[in-house]
Amino acid sequence: KEYDGPIHFKLLPTPESLMAEGQEMKHSVGSYTSKVAQKIYLIGQIFDRSDDRNIKDLARFTIGFEFNESTGLEFDQLKGSTNLQANDRVKKLLMEWLENKDVSYRPVKDLQLKDG
Repeated sequence: KEYDGPIHFKLLPTPESLMAEGQEMKHSVGSYTSKVAQKIYLIGQIFDRSDDRNIKDLARFTIGFEFNESTGLEFDQLKGSTNLQANDRVKKLLMEWLENKDVSYRPVKDLQLKDG
């Protein structure tokens, strides 16, 4: 089924795009270039385009996936600017998006909800 929710994904396929993302978001995503080049890690941008998003909420995140030829993609991390965590609303939206895209995930810190 086609995903029609507010989460939008953009792949960061080149070392240059990873370095630019690290500079813009003020975090260390650029350090993953060798893993991406080895095709064992995938990095992209996530945009929250929710109509009900609070103006104070982060709208852009960097997302990382581990890749294994036998098991496929698995969610690894989601970081906002300066490694800020997403709020619970975004975490829930992201889990829906991951399920729709058939990407596995574990209850890692970046997906744990603060309200239980």
